[in-house]
Amino acid sequence: MAQPLSIRDCLRVLFEERARTEGDLTLTLGDLPMHSAHLSRRATGLDLSRLFAETPDLPGVIVQDDKKTLGLITRRRFLENLSKPLGRDVYLSRSIMVMREDLAPTPLTLAANNSI
Repeated sequence: MAQPLSIRDCLRVLFEERARTEGDLTLTLGDLPMHSAHLSRRATGLDLSRLFAETPDLPGVIVQDDKKTLGLITRRRFLENLSKPLGRDVYLSRSIMVMREDLAPTPLTLAANNSI
């Protein structure tokens, strides 16, 4: 089984492919390798925990209400909050919005066509 490419290797392949086919090395954010995981605001912390367990390389999850982005919960912040006193009791059985509201500011959202 082949090892997954690192982000550095993915970017190198993208640059080489773009240079070979278009002669242009300009890349956009949309060209970067990414994950596309999202959960509804009604999902629980336990749902998020299962998703992280099933997808070990997933760095975070977008929290949405229908198609509107409400925020982001990273794996690191999720685990930090669970490790706090009573963290498992507070977050696992409740909506992920409880944790989302406890986290720092809403992440910056950029268009996929922004140049790197």
